[in-house]
Amino acid sequence: KGTLNIKLYDYLVRNLSVIEKGLKIYEAQDGTTGAEYIIPRTSRRIDILATDNQNNFVVIELKVSRGYEKVVGQTLYYQSMIKSHFNQPKVRAIIIAREITPELKAATQFLPDFELFDINFIDAEQNKMKTGQAYQAKAQK
Repeated sequence: KGTLNIKLYDYLVRNLSVIEKGLKIYEAQDGTTGAEYIIPRTSRRIDILATDNQNNFVVIELKVSRGYEKVVGQTLYYQSMIKSHFNQPKVRAIIIAREITPELKAATQFLPDFELFDINFIDAEQNKMKTGQAYQAKAQK
């Protein structure tokens, strides 16, 4: 991870509410946390595994550069693995990127429980974070 990504990551782990009110880092009874959560029986690592107000798991992937559509496959894999491992019907996914490309928006527009966040400016030292427009990647009814 680059320096900026580490700062963003450290800031978000401590301040998940800037993404969504009520988000909390996942904590297992054995003390394992959702910070760089390793999916059981794999070597794959989720940037942040959190829970929301309804106790749904939330997979959060950070991309400090542009968010390309290939991150969707990676995030869908993580989302499915968490659904299977914890036997949960619903697991949400959030991709946070410096730039949300048109391809990324197109790739996620019909995926349920999938959100994109465009981060315009980060100042972890000042404990401030401005987020750009949040794109709800859900089909319009």
